[in-house]
Amino acid sequence: MSKSDKSKPLISLCMIVKDEARDLPRCLQSVQGIVDQIIVVDTGSTDTTIAIARKYGANVVRSEWTGDFAAARNKGLARAKGEWVLFLDADEELDEATGKQLRLLARESEITAYFLNIWNYMSDGRSEGATINPVLRMFRNDARYRFEGRIHEQIAGPITRHTPLARFHLSDVIIHHYGYKREVVASKNKLQRNRTLLEQAIKEDPDNRFNWYNLGVEYFRGGEVEEAVGAFRRARDGIEYASVSYAHLLVKHEVHGLQALRKWEEALALLEDSLVWYPDYPDLWHAKGVSLAVLGKSRKAAEAFAAAIHIGRAPAIYHTEDGMGSYQSAYWLGSMHEAELDYETAAHWYAEAVRYRGSLLLPLQRLCHMMRISSRPEQLAAFARDRFIVDSPQAAVKLAGVMLNNGCYRALQLWLDQRLAVATDEERAALKPWKALAEACVRMEEGLGPEGTAAPAGLTLAAEELMAAASWLDEAGGDRPYPSAGAVRWLPLLLRSSEAMRENSSAQAEGAIEKVRSAIGQHLDAKPPAAFDGSGSEKAIRASVQALCGLADYHLSRLQRHDASSLKQAVESIRLLLPAGSDYSR
Repeated sequence: MSKSDKSKPLISLCMIVKDEARDLPRCLQSVQGIVDQIIVVDTGSTDTTIAIARKYGANVVRSEWTGDFAAARNKGLARAKGEWVLFLDADEELDEATGKQLRLLARESEITAYFLNIWNYMSDGRSEGATINPVLRMFRNDARYRFEGRIHEQIAGPITRHTPLARFHLSDVIIHHYGYKREVVASKNKLQRNRTLLEQAIKEDPDNRFNWYNLGVEYFRGGEVEEAVGAFRRARDGIEYASVSYAHLLVKHEVHGLQALRKWEEALALLEDSLVWYPDYPDLWHAKGVSLAVLGKSRKAAEAFAAAIHIGRAPAIYHTEDGMGSYQSAYWLGSMHEAELDYETAAHWYAEAVRYRGSLLLPLQRLCHMMRISSRPEQLAAFARDRFIVDSPQAAVKLAGVMLNNGCYRALQLWLDQRLAVATDEERAALKPWKALAEACVRMEEGLGPEGTAAPAGLTLAAEELMAAASWLDEAGGDRPYPSAGAVRWLPLLLRSSEAMRENSSAQAEGAIEKVRSAIGQHLDAKPPAAFDGSGSEKAIRASVQALCGLADYHLSRLQRHDASSLKQAVESIRLLLPAGSDYSR
């Protein structure tokens, strides 16, 4: 804890906990050097929560749980001695970079309370995005300010009631919240607990639209979407949008519910009405784009996604989701242009999605898939060189892997030739095996087989699988089964290699084509050889899907090469609907 320059503590942290031994250390560690006093109200822990709290210097208050969150929080407030009160939950963590700002904010004499940005994560870690919600979390310590509400307790109402001229400020401070992760919700039975408390609160105050809104959220989390939409509509009935701070969020939740029920027209109608009130809310524009896209109105959908991107990050007054107005909207916009066979514009927006969030793979996969189907290896290689920031050997290997998995062998070879010319020694060592593998794949596409290309060291598994598949194909006659499940990825390449052999008038071509078709047939019949861990295994099912997509793409590519221009465009559109190379397991 930190010591204030004054005798009175500057910031008191107040918490309520029960059986939080797993998360509490992370939370309390995050406030070290920032708060001066820690008060923990424990409502009946049976694990080591109390001992952990005391280890961090907390004043622990034991309190029987009465089913009222506000009452529990107010017991902690009664013991707070700081000039300011900060409240956190055990499954939250103060951001290391921005949390230090709290002590500076607490020196501001004109501010009554601060909103902090809550980043809610649905999965492990912080890699898959989050929803972002500005919430009042730090306020002046005043005996008149006490929480209200059995659940989803609020402090803003009491503050404004007792201090009509109170000033609120939105800070840049971030709180990371991990309590919405599915396994955490399930383990603590949060859904049932929250629903029970909300239903009781509604019995006591049936016209409280905030409780109806929160009940809808709990229904939605529990998969009861019809009930959720009903609760949201009850909350929205007669609402004055301008005077209800969470109304934008209520609308968005109802839209998501309607979309989950596949009531796309209803969702679109609600969005049209709501955008009159919230024209600068990118989440609603993005949702409008999704509804229009599903309804087959790709050009209007593109306009909606473009509007979200034009706004960019949502203004601070809005609850938002990571990627709205940035990488998610850019990806969807790219897919709309791809559907129109506007490859240059689609490629631009896929690249923009990666620029917004460099760890994304899906836009890269779609870009490679699209360029392969449109037979543009030179353009893809140039695009990879000019548009993507590849600033480490790891980033270069990731890009090479995406290109390989999507069958862009020639483009990969061209890009590697350019990249290796300017690479560092470390990157050159990492990329040389990929170059050897790309060369082997190009030779096979040309019907020449991988012989003459040494098995690349450093890519042992992928290279071994390719060499094993090629050896199996070259073997005359025999009943040796197709190699291991991992080698299924190479079946589409073997088909193209066999076709190229036929075009080269190879006497072995017909036998090779029949052999590959037979191997694919085994997977499509769900009868893979013993090496595939049994016909019911997940690996075998994935292999069957991969083989099926490869076979479909093979036949469609032949049509695309040989038929009239009008049919070529239709075939191209169908091929784009097939999963990208890295999507087979989805």
